[in-house]
Amino acid sequence: MSDVREVVRVPPGIAALSGIFCGCGDGDAAWAEVLRHLEAADAGKGAREMGEPWSGPDYIVSYLLNRFDLLGHGCSVHFCWLNAPGKDAIAFLRKWGANWQAAGPEFVDDDDVHHESFD
Repeated sequence: MSDVREVVRVPPGIAALSGIFCGCGDGDAAWAEVLRHLEAADAGKGAREMGEPWSGPDYIVSYLLNRFDLLGHGCSVHFCWLNAPGKDAIAFLRKWGANWQAAGPEFVDDDDVHHESFD
């Protein structure tokens, strides 16, 4: 029996976001919110379709996703579009789930930084 774990590459945007999540609080809910915003942008839904009025957390998530190139926006962050790295992030989160760091494989980013579970 082998002790070798599967190695999975973490998309750059997910790796960047995981670097600012400290592990306390409800990380599953935070990743679920990231996925909600990405999926809304992928479906072409703006703030109105997501349930206006937006609150501070909606803006913060959108600003962060724009900062890490998962989303883009023109004149208003309310109507973001999905960038190619955002598509990779959606596929990753759909496959591994909000609690991806505890999913079993060894998660490594492009800089060979390991992303371990805080559990």
